[in-house]
Amino acid sequence: MVFTPYIAGQNKNETQDKTTVAESKTLPKPALIDTRKQLSNTAVKNFLRATTQSFSVNLDEALCKVERNELAEADAFLNKAAILAVASKDTKKIYDVQLSRAVIYIYQCNFEKYGKHIMGLRKGISDEVYNSLNEMYKVGISLPDERARTKFAAKIALDSGHFRVAHDLASKVRPQDGDTQSIMQICEQNLSKISGEALLNKGSYMGALEYFEQDNDEVEAGRTYFAISKSLDEIGDYAEAKIAEAFGKSCIMNCLNNDPNNPKANLYLALYFLDQGNKDQAKEAIRRGLNSQSDNELVTSKLLNLSENL
Repeated sequence: MVFTPYIAGQNKNETQDKTTVAESKTLPKPALIDTRKQLSNTAVKNFLRATTQSFSVNLDEALCKVERNELAEADAFLNKAAILAVASKDTKKIYDVQLSRAVIYIYQCNFEKYGKHIMGLRKGISDEVYNSLNEMYKVGISLPDERARTKFAAKIALDSGHFRVAHDLASKVRPQDGDTQSIMQICEQNLSKISGEALLNKGSYMGALEYFEQDNDEVEAGRTYFAISKSLDEIGDYAEAKIAEAFGKSCIMNCLNNDPNNPKANLYLALYFLDQGNKDQAKEAIRRGLNSQSDNELVTSKLLNLSENL
């Protein structure tokens, strides 16, 4: 069974169940941003603070925390996203949050709470989605003990691609049988393949950003901020898109201040300038990147291709 929290289903009824979101809560207004101070430190925590009013950023960070099995932190970001969803009166956003919260209840092996939670979602999701959720509830609640429930939750996490969660849950099962050992082995193999690049390619932007930050890779962090900016712009979060763009440019420029001919930084900067319609500055970035005489053939090839098409 696979749990896919992004499935919102068809909204049959715009009325929200009272138990799903505390409507009385409100987020504090963001503090005025001193751009110079903020961009002197492009840490993820600063970006999250600057975009606290973005539903998409809060939801993506919550899902990132779920994947890392940091469930308390995930719940905190879901609370922020829920408040913003209610404030926007966007039913799809409300149910996206509540479906994501259902994931947490499963990974906590709390099938009683999970069952009550999905009942509150019944009117707002399709029959197909509800039946899938309810099937997991019926299996989970029928299991005889905590060990069996933990193993079942681990299998759901594995099928959903949440390998850290699956591994940690499986490791709690004692004694470990063949199935549990197999789950842990599969998880370990997949966890070894996770990288910022892999997360970026699958659209897990906040997850990628945190990996690049851990690796002190400011150039790739800059590229990721640019990707976040485009994503936010496409959904109409224009103010937050500009913040992400500023963080991305700051990351790239921080690198170029230390290494002006850095080929990858100049490549990403050239792409940024082209996206802005600034061909002259794009050409200058390409020129600097090619002057580096880098042994990175892929980056050099991309720079040459850009140069030839300008």
